[in-house]
Amino acid sequence: MTRKRIKYSIWALLLAIVVAAAVVAHFMGISAYVITGGSMTGSIPKGSLAIDRNVPVAELKAGDVITFQPPHSDGNVTHRIVQVLKDKDGRPVFRTKGDYNQAVDPWLFNLDKQVQAENIFHVAYVGYALAAFTLRWVRTGILVLASILILSIALVWLRKNPDEERMAEKVNFYKTCGTA
Repeated sequence: MTRKRIKYSIWALLLAIVVAAAVVAHFMGISAYVITGGSMTGSIPKGSLAIDRNVPVAELKAGDVITFQPPHSDGNVTHRIVQVLKDKDGRPVFRTKGDYNQAVDPWLFNLDKQVQAENIFHVAYVGYALAAFTLRWVRTGILVLASILILSIALVWLRKNPDEERMAEKVNFYKTCGTA
C-alpha cells in the first residue's frame, strides 16, 4: 500500500470516528450550544462552545448551569440557577442569573419537559468558528472548496494508469533496497 493510500485511509478513519462520536453523543442526550452573549463571562466566555447533557428536571439545584428558553423568548439562554422554589402544584420553579450580570433574571419559570440541558463543560472560543457556519457565504465557500477538492481527487484517480502505478511502486521498492 502506498503512503498516499495510508494517509487517505487514516483521514477517512478519523472522519468516521468524529461522525460516530457525534451520533453517539446525540443518542446520549449530549448537545452543543454556542454562547453568543457575555452574561456568563467569568465562567463561560462569549464565543465558547457549551457542551450540555440532559438531566432530569427533578435533579436540578441552585448552582447548576442550564441552557433553556426563557419565558416569552425565541432563543436559548445559558445561565446559572440561583434559586429553586415550588409552585402551588409542587413543581419546581427556577430563578436564574448570568454570572456576569449584576441582577437576577426578571423571570421565574417552570420547565415543561422531564429533562433539561445542563452544562457539563465548555471549550472557549470554538463557538466563533461554528457560528461562522450560520453565514450563507461561509457555507457556500466551504461547499465550493469541497466540491473542487473532490473533483480534483476524482480526476487524478481516473487519469492514473494502474500499470504505471505498479511500476512506480517497484522502482520505489528497489530504490529503498538499494538494488536499482
